[in-house]
Amino acid sequence: MKSYEEMLEEALKKLPDVFISSDRYAIPEIEVKYEKNKTYVLNIKEILFKIKRKEEDFKGDFSRIVGIPARFENDILVLNGLVNKEILRKKLEEYIKNFVICDVCNKPETIIIEENKIRYLKCEACGNKKILRY
Repeated sequence: MKSYEEMLEEALKKLPDVFISSDRYAIPEIEVKYEKNKTYVLNIKEILFKIKRKEEDFKGDFSRIVGIPARFENDILVLNGLVNKEILRKKLEEYIKNFVICDVCNKPETIIIEENKIRYLKCEACGNKKILRY
């Protein structure tokens, strides 16, 4: 019978080189297409579904983070300018950090609410509520 260490070593050898976090919150890779002077994010619906955000909650804040105007056309996010895929990925991570993940418990179980014209990020896991600014 093999020892625990031997079995563990065998299992580690079978893992892929790029190991995706076991987090239940894994964001899909951004799929982009460039045409003329525009960047199209093709799988934005899948991304929004994963981060539990609506187009209207996402578009304005993400546009400010990226620094260029954005709009939705037929379930595709259109950015009015050319943006490198790696930069888009980093900007999406920034959006998630600021507008999805709870500052207190670090969980993604949050919703955006508005009270008296002030937007808040409310955590459904721990109850924390913070003002959204950007």
